[in-house]
Amino acid sequence: MSFLFLTGSKMNTFGRGTVSVSPTEAAVAPKANLYDSDPSTPHIAGSAAADSYMRVAINGLTNGGFESGLDGWTDEDEGAAVSSATAVAGEFNSGAGGLKLQSSGASRAIRTQTFTAAAGEYRKASIYIKASGGGSVVFVRIRNLTTGNYLNSSSEWGSSPFAAVTVSATSWTLTEVTYQVESFETCRADTVSIKWTVIGSDGTTYADDCKDIPGVTFASIHGHNYAPTLSPLVQSSDDGSSWTTRATMTIQRPAFYSTFGAIYAEYWQIKLSGTPLEAPYTGEAVLGQYTTC
Repeated sequence: MSFLFLTGSKMNTFGRGTVSVSPTEAAVAPKANLYDSDPSTPHIAGSAAADSYMRVAINGLTNGGFESGLDGWTDEDEGAAVSSATAVAGEFNSGAGGLKLQSSGASRAIRTQTFTAAAGEYRKASIYIKASGGGSVVFVRIRNLTTGNYLNSSSEWGSSPFAAVTVSATSWTLTEVTYQVESFETCRADTVSIKWTVIGSDGTTYADDCKDIPGVTFASIHGHNYAPTLSPLVQSSDDGSSWTTRATMTIQRPAFYSTFGAIYAEYWQIKLSGTPLEAPYTGEAVLGQYTTC
């Protein structure tokens, strides 16, 4: 069985998201040691506290919930159209903010964002959308800037500027599409740039909770001092607070792993359930994906 990626900050999901650890790492062992491709330079926990964890948020989109206004999003409004952050009740799906798109005549309101993905990996794109009626509609385009191709609603790539998502519902509607990034053979690169374009047309529309996340099918630890008093749990969450255990790994020396069916979740953690005999160290923590997801 082959793997799409194993270690390294460009491929390991731990290295492509925002990582947090508890307890805080020892001063000589920063979080980056968890995914630096060198198990001989481990991350060291700052103490022998119970139930320590290594956690990562893996949404490819920055500020996908618009809780920080329009940070991370680029303005590509046409003509007199306006895209703006909104905190008005009913104009966002969750949290305290959303995106408001006000088109003007034939001019469309547009916000875009670009992120890095691995060639060939499977991902799930999702967005909550609400239109105001009268023919107003929201389109989402997903483009591989490395090849210039667009994703269509059937999760296929082509040269025409397809919309991966089109919604005109007047209540908040979740739309999702699972897709595979074009292969290394097509892209001629290990990583590619994916551009999201959110377009409001023919009236006022709203968008919120935008996500584009890779699937995860295995977790592994390479080099460690974990005691048999610990149970390493692989857990995922959609909100960062309620966790579901996907695998309980069996500790072996010097490395061990677990596999499971593809899970698309924004938050992941490896939790060392129990109390360690000493401050645990981890040579390399990996969240990854098989070539078929």
